[in-house]
Amino acid sequence: MVREWEAKDRVIQEVPPPEPKTLQSAWESFIADGTARGLREPTIKKYGYFRKRMETFAKDRGLRFLIEFDVETLTQFRATWNSQNLSALKKLELLRAFFEFCHDQEWIEKNPARKIKNPKITHRPTLPFTQDEVLRTLVACDELQGSLLTRLRLRALVLLLRFSGLRIGDAVTLARDRIQGEKLFLYTAKTGTPVYLPLPDVLLKALETRYPPIPPITFGLASVNPKQPSQIGSANWRNCSQRPRLRMDTRIGSGTRLPQSYF
Repeated sequence: MVREWEAKDRVIQEVPPPEPKTLQSAWESFIADGTARGLREPTIKKYGYFRKRMETFAKDRGLRFLIEFDVETLTQFRATWNSQNLSALKKLELLRAFFEFCHDQEWIEKNPARKIKNPKITHRPTLPFTQDEVLRTLVACDELQGSLLTRLRLRALVLLLRFSGLRIGDAVTLARDRIQGEKLFLYTAKTGTPVYLPLPDVLLKALETRYPPIPPITFGLASVNPKQPSQIGSANWRNCSQRPRLRMDTRIGSGTRLPQSYF
């Protein structure tokens, strides 16, 4: 009887422990959870970009499992980022969220990303465009190559951004029925913030001048991907802003200004 117990005990002890969670599998689960929670597609894509960067880092250093990522390793990983200010902070927040998810799943004993300190943030105030800059922007719209309809569309878009403060993505996909009389009402796509405000005559006339009688989208961009509408708007804005008589710096993320800065 005693020998049987000893034999069974040896069998139990010889069972190999489960293999640690791999980085690849953990990211697959993290992204799947984000999708199941209904996160926006741009957010899921950011997860994918960050995952690719992290997996490349791990491959270069021969890392495969989550338990191989300690505070020192994550500090080295952060040193590979070409980001500053809020961009670097957002990446660190994502790194913390990923390892917190892994910790909650009990794949690791603790979250090493918690001990990574925040980057230094330098706040750069975004100043509104001057009246002269607004006028030069409108002149650049008139000088843009292409059809008259294209120039009228862009001019109306600039005026809409000027007087509404909308993001480009919300502006280029603005449905005509959102303008009732002389007022605009909608919920922004990115944050769901309600916008309700009166519009001046100069903007209303520009909108009436540029749209044909059929398209339900104010700027005729019905074919734009509704999840990434800002690509078209940003491209048109940069095209306009680089006209010879304007030459306005519109680089994103460098403290310079986009059309929303008319306010």
